[in-house]
Amino acid sequence: MWTKHRPNVAHLQEFGIPVWVLDEQENWSKLDLKSIKQIFVGFEDGPKAIEYYNTRTHRVKMSRNYSFAKEPVHI
Repeated sequence: MWTKHRPNVAHLQEFGIPVWVLDEQENWSKLDLKSIKQIFVGFEDGPKAIEYYNTRTHRVKMSRNYSFAKEPVHI
């Protein structure tokens, strides 16, 4: 409102959508999955990070290594 320009909100995502978070364990096999599907909770204030709900440990965690699905896959 101060600058008479609309803010760009294209980067915002809905709460509760799936997000792929990098699994940071150190002993991966070449064919292992390197990201785990989690539930998006929100954006972190300081760094460019997100908060997600870890479905294995039932805790909210933070990560900078994430990816949202671009388009829903219909089979």
